[in-house]
Amino acid sequence: YQRRVHGGSVNSGTLLPLVESLRCNTRLQELYLYENEFPPNAAAHLATIIQNSTTLWKLSLPDNQLGDEGVCTLAAALDPSAISHGNIDHRRHQQLRQQRQSVRELFLNDNCVGPEGAKALAKMLRNNTSLTSLNLAYNDIGDAGATELALALRQNRTLRSLILTCNGITTVGAKKLLTALDSSRSSLKLLNCAGNPIESREIFMIENSLARNRQSLEYLCGKQIAWFREKVAYRDQAAYGVSSVLIDYLDSISIMDFRQ
Repeated sequence: YQRRVHGGSVNSGTLLPLVESLRCNTRLQELYLYENEFPPNAAAHLATIIQNSTTLWKLSLPDNQLGDEGVCTLAAALDPSAISHGNIDHRRHQQLRQQRQSVRELFLNDNCVGPEGAKALAKMLRNNTSLTSLNLAYNDIGDAGATELALALRQNRTLRSLILTCNGITTVGAKKLLTALDSSRSSLKLLNCAGNPIESREIFMIENSLARNRQSLEYLCGKQIAWFREKVAYRDQAAYGVSSVLIDYLDSISIMDFRQ
């Protein structure tokens, strides 16, 4: 069961009824809410859906202007470590932790997310063991946010896809992310940093570490492997700045690796 609501349909008058209808829905698997006029307390209401659902695996919230505060609220709802034992027994505590780990794909693109929001998501990623895909495209996390996510990637073993298109990340942040990929703990298969001001000469300096990493990265800082393969076919290294190490790396992997 999936629910799609878009185009300004969710506002201060319709949010609560919608949340109440979905909060305890035992069939809800996918929820798409995009381009809506969310009120300030929207994230808190959406968090109750996350905290009560054991079936929701895909949450897509693009272009809702959640901001750092809203994203921090959602990140806390997805963080099992945020649940204290308090006066509840062990069985109930484990149940509550499990409820916060049903979501596997989270889309927060175009939501005015800055470094603070990225920091909250990074904290969540250190504890969450179910999220496999995170889309933060068209936000503004910058190098500070990229650094926080890079640190989290050193500990997270389940995230496979991270989309950071157009986030104001420079070479400084890119180095942190790519260095994190060298960690034996990283499970990331896809990294998209397209549309960020990252200098090519700096990217080529870390090609060797990427080649050794053996991760099946579909994107190398926004340049798709399919694009590289097309250029590499001509072996025009001077024109496209493609090193022999990267050529060997691309020849050794298959696009099918990304679908596994």
